[in-house]
Amino acid sequence: MTLRLHLSNGRFATLISAYAPTMDSTEKKKSAFYESLKEVIANIPISDKVVLLGDFNARVGTDWETWNCLGHHGIGKVNENGLRLLQLCTELNLFISSTQFKHKGDHVATWMHPRSKQWHLIDYMIVRSRDKSDVHKVSPLRGADCWSDHALVRGKFQFSIHPKCRQSNTSSLPRQLDVSKLKNHDIKTTLQQNISSIEHTSSWDDIRDQLLDISKETLGFKKAQHRDWFDESDPEISQLLSQKNALRQALLQTNLGPEKQKEIRSQLKRTKAKAQSRIRQMKDQWWSKLAADIQSAADMNNSKELYSLTKQAYGPKVAKIVPLRSSNGNELLSTMEDISGRWQEHFNELLNRDSNVNLETLANIPQKPIVNEMAAKPTLEEVKSAIKKLNLGKAPGKDGLPAEIFVHGGDHLALTMHHLICDLWDQDRLPKDWCDPIMTAIFKGKGLREVCGNYRGIALLSAAGKILAGILLARLNKYITDRILPESQCGFRPNRGTMDMIFTARQLQEKCKEQYLDLVQVFIDLTKAFDTVNREALLCGSF
Repeated sequence: MTLRLHLSNGRFATLISAYAPTMDSTEKKKSAFYESLKEVIANIPISDKVVLLGDFNARVGTDWETWNCLGHHGIGKVNENGLRLLQLCTELNLFISSTQFKHKGDHVATWMHPRSKQWHLIDYMIVRSRDKSDVHKVSPLRGADCWSDHALVRGKFQFSIHPKCRQSNTSSLPRQLDVSKLKNHDIKTTLQQNISSIEHTSSWDDIRDQLLDISKETLGFKKAQHRDWFDESDPEISQLLSQKNALRQALLQTNLGPEKQKEIRSQLKRTKAKAQSRIRQMKDQWWSKLAADIQSAADMNNSKELYSLTKQAYGPKVAKIVPLRSSNGNELLSTMEDISGRWQEHFNELLNRDSNVNLETLANIPQKPIVNEMAAKPTLEEVKSAIKKLNLGKAPGKDGLPAEIFVHGGDHLALTMHHLICDLWDQDRLPKDWCDPIMTAIFKGKGLREVCGNYRGIALLSAAGKILAGILLARLNKYITDRILPESQCGFRPNRGTMDMIFTARQLQEKCKEQYLDLVQVFIDLTKAFDTVNREALLCGSF
């Protein structure tokens, strides 16, 4: 029988009452019982607490050094049913908590043999190994008269319940290709040769699918690496662990004599000590090397490598989905559907904000001469230049193609992209992948986390779309920037930046201080100014 009890924080405890076949039962009945019990436990949610109660007609013995599912206070010798129970608990990662606590005298046994009148422990309380600290006491009540040859068993539990961690929703992100293999010249050459088989077409979907198939076959996907101090390829530790496992398996044999068991236990103890010593050496060597690499990255001012190594030492931050405040601030949203809807509402208000524009004012703006070069089809040189300027090491867009594929794809891929961009230029349209980014929000580090305004929205664009954007940006810088931007404008133009303005402001302060002159400086912070620009009015004002 099973009983599922609701605890708190959305957690449950599943109680199982079982009665196992006796020693006289057939092997078929015993196997059927344990298979059925295994199926019941396997179907219980992994987050549930499990308490398995019952008369198992099994003696598990005292060999806690061999069986991790045993406590230090078992009694008697193991029998055939006990071996079945021990194997089940080891396979399902369970712990026999009835052997966890020490009691006086014979107040451990639960059943008296009818002929020999000797007491044995065959009734157990079993829990998951991770929850054995929740069991505070398990003891038989020898004085309780329950009209049975079994003693009543009582267990005291105090369940430790932690709230469920909200996992970040990364299902919309594509799997990342292993672009690190492109450092190998042979693999890079193979990729270029395979890409040369792509035919020129006006369909981005066809080019994208062919590029993905070639990249998957040549590079494969990134494999999750457990960056830890344990080195599985170390020959010494592999040999020691193999010896330990072999000795442990030998100790589980039932046909061994007492002297042979004692000898194997002694060998197992020595092997464990050697393995632990070697593991400590590996850990010390790993930390020493990591510390040296961090210091080297800091000395070379390699901030990217320094951050990566520091994250490896401290562990990555777990991205959690925090509850958000509603638009009016009165309600706290906690479900995935409500949080997703709130983000959609926030970005819709931010990026599609209505604003009133006086068209007469736009008509009075002095018109600049038309630059016909802006409307010309992109050249192959422009496409190659835009590809070279792509930033590497960035996350791909919806298509899953990182910038490294285009940078190292060779001349044939550049020529294919040039033909595609020219066709799209004539058709006056763009593929959906180039226009629809993956939006993600990054906390600014100040204010409340449940307020959407304290996050910065980042758009993951397609690398192919960035090539066209790079062509347009290069043309703007070449033909338009010097004609419309004043000398005071330092941002968003080549060879100038915010540092120039900071230097100018500091020079003004120093000179006015030297000449004892008053200086008034006004700093204006336009909240999300770029996101709230009326793009239709901006387009009308440019003609």
